[in-house]
Amino acid sequence: MLEGCWHRYTNMTTRNLTTGEMMSVREWKICFNRQGQGEETIVWTDGQSCRNRMQAQFNPDGDVHMRDLERCRSAQGSLVLGEWVCHRVSDTEASCPRTALEGPGTGRSTPGQFRR
Repeated sequence: MLEGCWHRYTNMTTRNLTTGEMMSVREWKICFNRQGQGEETIVWTDGQSCRNRMQAQFNPDGDVHMRDLERCRSAQGSLVLGEWVCHRVSDTEASCPRTALEGPGTGRSTPGQFRR
């Protein structure tokens, strides 16, 4: 389930913590190898982008736990560190709520759906 690239298709906005501005995302992609080492890439509609390293592993219940290893940084700022727990919906789709690990929304979870 894990290996390869997954594309987020829901909740495609982020908030600039300094200005409060909502920023629309054009592409949000996460890719992993067999060992669970991966990378997240976000491209906003204004052309800004960021990339960060991630790590993933299967939980005993079969879900995938992913964690940011660093902040995803762009010229506009950075995303807060987060972790995801992905539940398989089908061979090509996963439901992956993301929980903020820092900042004003610490502990807040945001739903997200990904497809291969």
